[in-house]
Amino acid sequence: MCLGCHQSEHPNYDRSPHGEGNVSCVGCHDIHASKEESLLKAPQPTLCFQCHTDIKPLFSMPFNHKVNEGW
Repeated sequence: MCLGCHQSEHPNYDRSPHGEGNVSCVGCHDIHASKEESLLKAPQPTLCFQCHTDIKPLFSMPFNHKVNEGW
């Protein structure tokens, strides 16, 4: 549904890991009601870690990672 209007912004979504995993846009985005500029349901990386629990410990390793800095 979302790509009906936003296909030009996300032309390769179907081939992305989320697209191939059948994760819909509304899994992460609150359609046109979010207080976040990007319509995210929660700030990153908190939102990502809700599904990617296996990856979260890697971001606590003793080296710097750009995700925790908002990259």
